[in-house]
Amino acid sequence: MSCPILVGRGAELKTDRFGMLPIHDAVVNHHTDIKEVLGQLDLKCDDAMCYLSPESENALKEQVKNTNISLTPEDLEIKMTQVFSIIMKEGVLVAGSLWQEIVYYFTELGLHPSYFKHFTSAEIARHIHCLIAAKKVAQATKSDYIHFEIEEADSAFYLTTMEPEKIAITDAKVAEYINTAKDCGYTITFLKSEKAPMCGGKFPLGIFVVEKQQFESGVKFEDMMEKSDIHLVATPAFLEERSDEVQKLYQDLIDETMATRNTVVKVFDAPANLVQKSGAQVLQFAAFDVDRTGRAYISEINECFRSHNVEPKRFYVDSFANGIVTYTCFFDPTFQGEALERLAQTLRY
Repeated sequence: MSCPILVGRGAELKTDRFGMLPIHDAVVNHHTDIKEVLGQLDLKCDDAMCYLSPESENALKEQVKNTNISLTPEDLEIKMTQVFSIIMKEGVLVAGSLWQEIVYYFTELGLHPSYFKHFTSAEIARHIHCLIAAKKVAQATKSDYIHFEIEEADSAFYLTTMEPEKIAITDAKVAEYINTAKDCGYTITFLKSEKAPMCGGKFPLGIFVVEKQQFESGVKFEDMMEKSDIHLVATPAFLEERSDEVQKLYQDLIDETMATRNTVVKVFDAPANLVQKSGAQVLQFAAFDVDRTGRAYISEINECFRSHNVEPKRFYVDSFANGIVTYTCFFDPTFQGEALERLAQTLRY
């Protein structure tokens, strides 16, 4: 009974010298009612608890440099403290080690900043918490392999280390989930980290985000088969999330695919404001899924990447109401010329 009284009189959540909160005691002693009361309090993340070194602050600035994403270093820092507060209130992890995990995830792992723009603090907290748990399992089994999946009715999230022998397992899970998107649109986002998720790890992290998206109400797929206007065949979510410049890239690809009634593959220099590194390349690929089977060819496309020894930093798969499925892949400057042309040639056939 004393806990609600203390809260009512302005008690604040503070860590003890071991980096623990009163919530931790409530969790250990199975006092779920007290945990719920304490979880409603704000956790003040001051410099003593959530200190960012000058190096980490510079890393945040680099994260959003040279991109067209409306995200500032201050936005990222706010998200970091929000994520910290959310996970701490679960009453499982200690403050110091948790903050180190969050700093590494945001500033050193090397995920594209679109990830931090796309997901809410609560969603990122869930991802980091799951990643920490997966890392503990990997350490206990003396393995570098880290993976977990979150599948829900309208979206799915997959995380895996990019081991050549294991990544195909995740590819297959993504493909299986997409098979359930037969009466709606979908988008797949893939992001690859620069570094491994664990100290001394050999493989970077790969993240797949799948979202089912509804077309405008009243859209009949049979009436869309001859349409090419992106404002008619795209989902409202696609049109809202993609800039006019990006929409034009898709419109050109759809127009060419509709004109040839065949697979279209293009390789070109990435617009400077869409990438972090000068000299990056874009590979765009479009195919028909006229029977609307939900087939994304995700396993086959990724196998092509691996067989040609090229890995995109990120790629996006989008479906449209006219049966076209597009793939937009961004490659770092290390992949140039002949390597991408050979890949394009394989994809054409």
